[in-house]
Amino acid sequence: MTGKLYLRAIVPIGLFFSLSLICGNQTYLYLSIAFIQMLKATTPVAVLLVGWGMNVETPSVRVLANVSVIVLGVMVASYGEIAFNLTGFVFQTAGIFFEAFRLILVQRLLWSAEYRMDPPVSLYYFAPVCALMNFLIFLVFEASKLGMSEILKLGLLTLLANAALAFVLNISVVFLIGRTSSLVLTLCGVLKDILLVGVSVLIWGSTVSLTQLVGYSLALGGLVLYRLGADKIREQYQRIRNDGSSAWEEFGAKHPARRKVSIGGAAGLILIMALGVMFGTGKTEIQSAPLEGGESSEVVYVPQNSDTVEQSGPFPVARLDMKYQPPRKFDIVVSIYKEHPIAVGQALNAIRRLPGFGELNPNTIVYFKNPNADQRYVHDETRANAVRKLGTRGGSSAAWLTHIIDMWDELAEHTMFLDGSFQNLEKMASRIYDYYGPETGMLSLAPSLSRCACHQCKDPFGAEESWYRVPEIFASFNGDFCPAGDVLLSQSGQFIVSAKRIRGTPKHVYESMRHLLTSDSDHWIHNDKKSGYFTDDLDDPFFNRAFEKTWMIAFQCGDPRLAKSCPILGERRQPQDPLDRCQCLDRNPADPKGPKPARVARMARRHVWKV
Repeated sequence: MTGKLYLRAIVPIGLFFSLSLICGNQTYLYLSIAFIQMLKATTPVAVLLVGWGMNVETPSVRVLANVSVIVLGVMVASYGEIAFNLTGFVFQTAGIFFEAFRLILVQRLLWSAEYRMDPPVSLYYFAPVCALMNFLIFLVFEASKLGMSEILKLGLLTLLANAALAFVLNISVVFLIGRTSSLVLTLCGVLKDILLVGVSVLIWGSTVSLTQLVGYSLALGGLVLYRLGADKIREQYQRIRNDGSSAWEEFGAKHPARRKVSIGGAAGLILIMALGVMFGTGKTEIQSAPLEGGESSEVVYVPQNSDTVEQSGPFPVARLDMKYQPPRKFDIVVSIYKEHPIAVGQALNAIRRLPGFGELNPNTIVYFKNPNADQRYVHDETRANAVRKLGTRGGSSAAWLTHIIDMWDELAEHTMFLDGSFQNLEKMASRIYDYYGPETGMLSLAPSLSRCACHQCKDPFGAEESWYRVPEIFASFNGDFCPAGDVLLSQSGQFIVSAKRIRGTPKHVYESMRHLLTSDSDHWIHNDKKSGYFTDDLDDPFFNRAFEKTWMIAFQCGDPRLAKSCPILGERRQPQDPLDRCQCLDRNPADPKGPKPARVARMARRHVWKV
């Protein structure tokens, strides 16, 4: 391997690899996942065109037509509401072509008579270049923002496991390209997506729309057509048809009764499956029962044959401020720290386009904690109605409490509190569309809900920690001791809550909690026992780790039975599911039934926003 050959054949692979990685990651700041998937579906065509342009592949109209069918299928499956952004579109398009050039260069390294390298040898040469290019990019764009504390918080074992999986993946990629081609590699990615969809339907019961089914069927048909060719498919079809017809006729002649039973059984099975799709109730049988003590929610939902221990006594009744007259319908409150204001503005713009939100005319408030950020710049880029700079202490929970305290007499009818990272935003959009309405009291937008024993609360979300302050948080907000059984926790502190429910708790309780979250390092709250999973610092105190999981308790929606009735974030509400399956509703004691449930907008499900 000479220096000239290395510069000509190896270095470009590392360069295009880094460029594709940068462009691909930048795209997520501007475009929705669905739109990105649609654009990525054109990668096989880009690989084909680049391969033709570099004389690595022989031009073929038939192959282009077959690949176009696959691309069309994936685009149909990904069809939805698309928040188009020119900057994101340019980034994604550039990333696709950079990736196509990288794959073709790797293929040329493995195939051409000039190089003809073995796959492991090729990886040995171009992997260091890719690592060097990415390291240089890291030094320019990320080194000043990423400290060793963030790396240690993520965990060296996690990083090493990720690197090991990436190494195995790269080995597989070069072997696949060496045995087949870059085009086959990209088409395998399409097949992988289809298999993932199938597995998610079979194992997790995910919903697949008719549009997605048609799209993935087109893609799968295109893959079969590409692999076998039209002539081979016709030949096999004719053979199966002739052999099958003969065998069926012979079976009917020998066993006429069995043939009739087979036809009847098949028809019955198809009918049962059709009825199951149309009228099925899902995997969990739901029954309704009145809450002990008279909850604000009308019913709770308990799976049949449940093995969980129910509360031994009545759960505290929610206190609602029914006299408060809010000045606005809806506020969106966002807390940001290191998040880029442009990305925050893009996300807020998409949220405003959620069906029905235009009628609410939501007011947006951004609280930012980056001491180096300029308030005017944050305001201009986020296009929020109001922007306020806070101290870095206390995390997002301190920002939420500050908003509640300072806006006590100006709270909107409903307020949505979101973290600036906007993780799971599409899934949150589905939850909002399915459940939010005028009666919403407290609706969690966390990935999942779970339960823990109030007096000995061990983290149910995977962290080896015990939240010793849960009994005190419960007593502060509910005005009563912890129940003998479990209480409800949310995995993160993102939610929609009503002003009635916020103001049902005295203002001084919120002030007390904010004082604890923003206290000095010598305050006793920082001496809580820790198991080592989380650390404690002023910007993200250990107490905040517990408090951010107890917002359901804080807003008097702590009955643990919601953890059973409410599915994970992203699973859609079915027509037969009650409105309070995943939330606590605000009901006037004088009108316990409440008005007829109403969603944000009665539009087709395809109108869920994408960001």
